[in-house]
Amino acid sequence: MTKTTKINKSKGKNSKVDKNLKGPGKSLTPYQEDSLYSEFMQAYQGGDWIDSEEKLDRLIENYPLDNDLRHLRQDLLLRSNVDGAEEVDLKKDRKTFIKKFVLRIIGTAVGIALLVVGYTYSSTWLQEKIAIAEQTVLELAQENSLNAKYADAQAFIQAERYSEALALLKEIDNDEPDYQNLTEALREAEALLEIDIRYDEAMGLTSQGDGIAALEILTDIALDTPFFKDIDAKINDLEREYLLGEVLDDANAAFQEERWIDAINSYERALQIEPDLDVLGVEDQLFDSYIFGAQVLLTSENLDLGDLALAEAYFRNSLSLRPQNRDALERRANISDSIPGLLATGYIQEAQKALIEQGDSIRALATASDYFGKALSLNPDAALIRLQYNMARRYLTAESAFRNGQWSSAILDLEFVVSSDRSYAEETAEQILYEAYGARGNEFLSVGNFAAALEDFRRAVTIALGDEDATLRLFEAQINLAYALGRSGDHKNSVNFYQKAIDESNFKGQLTGDNEEVASALVEGERAAARRDYRSAFIWYSDALRGNTDVYTLFRHTVEDGEYLSQLARRFNSTVQTIVEANNLTYPYYILPGQILLIPTIK
Repeated sequence: MTKTTKINKSKGKNSKVDKNLKGPGKSLTPYQEDSLYSEFMQAYQGGDWIDSEEKLDRLIENYPLDNDLRHLRQDLLLRSNVDGAEEVDLKKDRKTFIKKFVLRIIGTAVGIALLVVGYTYSSTWLQEKIAIAEQTVLELAQENSLNAKYADAQAFIQAERYSEALALLKEIDNDEPDYQNLTEALREAEALLEIDIRYDEAMGLTSQGDGIAALEILTDIALDTPFFKDIDAKINDLEREYLLGEVLDDANAAFQEERWIDAINSYERALQIEPDLDVLGVEDQLFDSYIFGAQVLLTSENLDLGDLALAEAYFRNSLSLRPQNRDALERRANISDSIPGLLATGYIQEAQKALIEQGDSIRALATASDYFGKALSLNPDAALIRLQYNMARRYLTAESAFRNGQWSSAILDLEFVVSSDRSYAEETAEQILYEAYGARGNEFLSVGNFAAALEDFRRAVTIALGDEDATLRLFEAQINLAYALGRSGDHKNSVNFYQKAIDESNFKGQLTGDNEEVASALVEGERAAARRDYRSAFIWYSDALRGNTDVYTLFRHTVEDGEYLSQLARRFNSTVQTIVEANNLTYPYYILPGQILLIPTIK
């Protein structure tokens, strides 16, 4: 049977309505002398909630300033809701009873039928079936009871009667610990009950005059449960009553001591507590604090972007208080010309700081690009800022294009960057340009465009020649150029470049040391070149050198956050192509933090 909580509908010592009745030593309020009030009380004590609500609404309309009538209305709504819930529970109980009765009849009928057929079955089997039927009926009844209790508990939570809700949930837990969503409901009810106890504690402190302690409790509650009851309104009331004076005292003291930032913070806090604050001098002093505070920030030796933005905000706020104030307008005008220059300088400093920390980092370059763009918007005629902004932006665009195999787009942007600053991004810009020339050259070669392929390979060789540490890069570029020359039919120059790659790299010993097949091919190539059979020499050299990995060793590297392939190739004097081949990477060339890469380096 569903347990419900009965509330006395008639007059009694626990009724909030009785508090409004005349007692010893009390005089009647105006609405209590109204005949309509007597009619309301009769309907209320008789449990006629609809008639009670209609008469009470008329009383509130007649006496709109009387808060007791509004409290009566809240109590009336709560009682009518609880009674409504009781009626629902009674209907559920009746349905449950009927269901149980029907099930019992069905069970009895089944039992009788089984008895009739029992001549052919054992009595043990019949008893088991009867027991199963009875167990089913009991389980259904228990399930209905649990569901009713859970619904009642949720209703109590909605009515802010948390202890009663928790009691019902604990009953469910005793009967069926695995009831659906019970754990969460118990946790919620316990938490709300604990908050409610603290809320009542705060209300008690308020009634005792200790508003500061009450405010601390309510503020703490609001951090975790901002919509609990009327907590926002209570906090605002207590702040106005207990904090406002203290905050204003702090603001005035800071103003007198010319601590302008502290004064601004305190005055703004006071206005948050009481937006309609009407205290003589507060607005004037806040206005002056904005003006003087902005000037202090702008004359600071360690001026940064945050200070500049804050100073500008203070000027805006001062003018919002005094839109036509001549003093504020003149002061702002006096420094308005310097603010863009100061901001631009600050943005440039932040951009340079990002690049100094890690000049080849994509993240740092993106930050620098953003700051250069902001500086350029403030000073659009500054050629150097524009150049720095364009280099950062085009480098980022080129790196993305290269990673996705868009060689021509990458080359177009990188040629601009490298022509402006060959060492840009710690020379990674030049590294990517080299890689893009080589990749596009191979692409041209694959479709028979030998002239375009040769042009790109020659450019790659030129870049490699400019870096004395780029041995592997130069060897790779010369091999690619030699192969393209041979494919185009220029076998003599092809052989010359193959021989030049071997001589300038000093790799002959490594190429012929342990690999007899490569050593034999090189010998045959030299013999063919000596007798001027350059076509045969080209074939021998190509077989020996293209794709040969004998000249380098593999270094294991764990990828760190922010690293990318061309950056690693530059740092380890390797090439993207050899890294890609050693790790079987495919487009787009994304690598992840924690990934293990094999990086080819010179032995």
